[in-house]
Amino acid sequence: MKQPIPFVQQTALSDFYVEYQLNANIQHPEDRLKVLAELHTHIQDVFNEHEVQIMSPHYRMDSPQPVIAPRDTWYPTPAPPSDAAPPSTT
Repeated sequence: MKQPIPFVQQTALSDFYVEYQLNANIQHPEDRLKVLAELHTHIQDVFNEHEVQIMSPHYRMDSPQPVIAPRDTWYPTPAPPSDAAPPSTT
């Protein structure tokens, strides 16, 4: 929802990383898990588009080159594009 306005808080300075929390309201709370999954997908895609690696706080060594996936490899067969309907579970 646009109101109240979503906001980000820095919640911790951990040993190897900063922790952030996105706070937002959704119109249908019963869709929380679906919305959260879609949000995580978009975060990964946007970071990847900007060649920013999301790394484990426990990595041992930086790769000499950024580890990114070109957009044309995001949905290899048989994965559907993100705008495709998920497979039926019934």
